[in-house]
Amino acid sequence: MFPEDIEIRGAKTQREVDEAIQLMASISRQDFFVANDWLVNIGAKYPNFQNEHIRIAIYNGKIISALRITTDIIRIGEARLKMGGIGWVSTAGHFRNKGIASKLIQNAVQYMKANAYHVSMLFGIPNFYHRFGFATTLPEYYINITTKEVLNIQPVPHKVRKIKPGDILLLRKIHNENDEDIACSLIRTQAHFAVKWIEWENGKTIIDMNGKILGYFLPRKNDSDTLFIQEIGSTDIESSKAVLYAIGKLAEKEKVGKIQIASPPCHPLARLLIKHYSIQEIHYKRNEGGMMAVVNEEETLECMIPEWEKQIQQKTFIQQDDELTLLISGAPYCIHYRKGSISIIKKLGRNKISMDKVDLAQLLTGYIYVTDILDKKRFSISSDARNFLIAIFPKRFPYVWQMDRF
Repeated sequence: MFPEDIEIRGAKTQREVDEAIQLMASISRQDFFVANDWLVNIGAKYPNFQNEHIRIAIYNGKIISALRITTDIIRIGEARLKMGGIGWVSTAGHFRNKGIASKLIQNAVQYMKANAYHVSMLFGIPNFYHRFGFATTLPEYYINITTKEVLNIQPVPHKVRKIKPGDILLLRKIHNENDEDIACSLIRTQAHFAVKWIEWENGKTIIDMNGKILGYFLPRKNDSDTLFIQEIGSTDIESSKAVLYAIGKLAEKEKVGKIQIASPPCHPLARLLIKHYSIQEIHYKRNEGGMMAVVNEEETLECMIPEWEKQIQQKTFIQQDDELTLLISGAPYCIHYRKGSISIIKKLGRNKISMDKVDLAQLLTGYIYVTDILDKKRFSISSDARNFLIAIFPKRFPYVWQMDRF
């Protein structure tokens, strides 16, 4: 039973922040000191962090449950959305299974609604967060390849060295350019690299013989026979060959025969490996893992307009003046398009398509296809409205790099 007299709100003082961090670190699956150090030296210094981003439940003057919100901007094509990442959801042992964490998550989502967030994302345990409107939207992507196969690649001449703080500006540029086609990836600023610099210190930079940066990679030993690469970056396909070869040489040095790279299929290095013997995996996890909820439907749709206009300008078969209506959990949004320009009005219009908020989140990210919605039931819409719908909700590759997770 939910205890009476529990106050749920954002942390106000440094003492409350410190007490919440102690609780989150103690509940974490990590070593307490490792978790505490991360929360103090990275979490509390994260870009845009405010004390109230730590949401707490207080009972008899003591914090019994807490979570942490990060604030970031994510990309979906040309669109930029304000995203609140939920992480470190923790409840003291004897207060569990009383609905406190549920109330805390609801409070966090309400806080985001009140503070102009568009969406919220999290990486969650199975069969819990979907009840708060979160939908599975972020698959895991892995490329598996043998060290021997990688070392057969002929790279351009290059050198490998440790990543340096002076590399940040170019690493950020490479990362953001590589991520143009990756839906839901975070827009990293220099502050993102700086606050997590301790996690980048094991990274490697690949340079050409003139000192120009070609790319980078961030390794992590996975098991006795696999080198795990949690992030990569390269300027183009030829540079990817040098990055991949450098990874192979490190695997050879570590005496491991296998390499696993976390990367979506649209990344330049992943495209290069299509030409080599590799196994590229996509892991879909229903009601767990990477999930997203649309916090403000109307504002999110408005933010999508630049991306939608770009999409329809590339399609010659779209009629120049028409409309369709998205009925999202019963709320109507009439999307009118005329000569490449889009406007959205909250009213009923022609060509109605019904969906719920889960459908919307998965369509926006490209996790599902428009046909998945249309096949649920018969909708009476024009062929051009159908083409328009397919154009604005294309198949995408949604992903958040492991370094950016919350």
